[in-house]
Amino acid sequence: MVGLPELVILLVIWVGLVVLTAWLAAKKGYGPALWTILAIFFPLIAFIVVLVLPRRSQAA
Repeated sequence: MVGLPELVILLVIWVGLVVLTAWLAAKKGYGPALWTILAIFFPLIAFIVVLVLPRRSQAA
């Protein structure tokens, strides 16, 4: 059975991935709200997708 320390570690990793995904999405020019929601449900997948997405260019 999983104990409390393991659950706390998993929670910290999960929250960290959600925050990191939202920050990286915003830095690359994508909507952080959408990526935060995706990262809540699919943290590792959303992080990897944002990681490989190209930076959005600013349209003039």
